[in-house]
Amino acid sequence: MKHGNLGTMPRTPRALVICGPPGSGKTTVGRLVAAQLRAAVLDLDTATADLVEVIAVLGGGSNLDDPAFADLTRSARYATLRHLAHDSLDAGVDVVLIAPFSAERRDLVAWGRLHDDLAAHGAIVTMVWIRLSANEVQARVAQRGAVRDAAKEDGIRDCVAACDAEGVLLIVELLTYRLDGESEADYQAAFPGFIEEGTKLAIACGAKVLKLPYPGSAEACDAVTIAADGAPWAVLSAGVDHETFIEQVRTAIAHGASGAMAGRSLWKDSLAVSPQTRRDLLGARALPRLNELAAAVDAPRP
Repeated sequence: MKHGNLGTMPRTPRALVICGPPGSGKTTVGRLVAAQLRAAVLDLDTATADLVEVIAVLGGGSNLDDPAFADLTRSARYATLRHLAHDSLDAGVDVVLIAPFSAERRDLVAWGRLHDDLAAHGAIVTMVWIRLSANEVQARVAQRGAVRDAAKEDGIRDCVAACDAEGVLLIVELLTYRLDGESEADYQAAFPGFIEEGTKLAIACGAKVLKLPYPGSAEACDAVTIAADGAPWAVLSAGVDHETFIEQVRTAIAHGASGAMAGRSLWKDSLAVSPQTRRDLLGARALPRLNELAAAVDAPRP
């Protein structure tokens, strides 16, 4: 069969891997780039979310970020994305793959596997890592109002309702993490806002008691107290040394906290010893710390 002048010299297709955390703008950037390159857009959510939702419903859940579903389906979802890319690359079409690619961003071995898989289909492979400040990511997630984001809030509401039904007190604890590529300075600057906004979210979802990291300052404690809207909150030790924690507790109590929750700050330096020495240290070191903590919590409020 003759093809005449159907084409020019074969060209090497390109595979752009657009990655980043939720809300970072991967899809927006990926579609803009794909339009310029006339490339196929391969978005993980678009390609697989409907099927994963069916799996979640069959499994009796609704939150697609639930580890029970996310861990079970991750390999298959990313394999689907790769297979779609193979088909386009084999036809000489550029592809833009859009997904968090969390493992590939953290692990050079995982990135190498993805790179080699796409390169085996003739592609020049490039990773594009979308990075925004944590505050910008938070604002984008709130602005887009996606159902998959709302499911995270439903998890808190469901826990609150289940505990209420059983007459069990639920203490909601907030944990924060630094984003991949986020500097420690940027993270620390954004941290008080995380605790304040997380408190607002937890209260909006029905939380009645909160266990929170020290938000960083007296002013930040005031902001958290306002965000808690009357709900009691306790400051946790987060493993800092006792001297640091006791000062944090004093500040937090003076600015609206109702108590403190401690563990490692009391006993972490009393355990890796013989049983008798451990008993001696727990009595001579950990108990006085506990008494000092109780006095700080019971101190008169301003």
